[in-house]
Amino acid sequence: MSVEDYFCSVSGVVPTEQQIVDDEGDDLGDLPLGWLKVTVSRRVLNPKWVLIQQVKAAAVEQLIQQVEEEHREDVKDAVIVQVEAQYAAYEDKVGKYLEDEQVSFITDPELSKPVTEAIHPLFELLELDLEDFGIELEDDKSEENKASDDKSDKD
Repeated sequence: MSVEDYFCSVSGVVPTEQQIVDDEGDDLGDLPLGWLKVTVSRRVLNPKWVLIQQVKAAAVEQLIQQVEEEHREDVKDAVIVQVEAQYAAYEDKVGKYLEDEQVSFITDPELSKPVTEAIHPLFELLELDLEDFGIELEDDKSEENKASDDKSDKD
């Protein structure tokens, strides 16, 4: 990715010159310094693969119906193997799953109180700790200061 491709999904800002880094060869590439990369991935069944399963089931049923009733159980496994073999290459080509991944970027929350306040509920909902990313909320700092002030008053 190029630095010009980065913009904050929350505030719309772009990286400053001080935030630009060279690609370090790690998983973050040239992600600007302090920025957050949010990746959402999803796997779903491929509708074409599901259709192939339906076609195979119909083909097995149709072929078995062509056999005399008293021999159907005897040939069922052979018919299934035959139908599986007919569709195996196409089934592999199509793949069982579709995967979707979307990536979003958020500017360094330490530099923007509105950004920090905007992402805080999302982090709470996802049970992520902002502090694990070195981000503290102003309320947390003021509570710490208040607690230390209260302690000083008692001394």
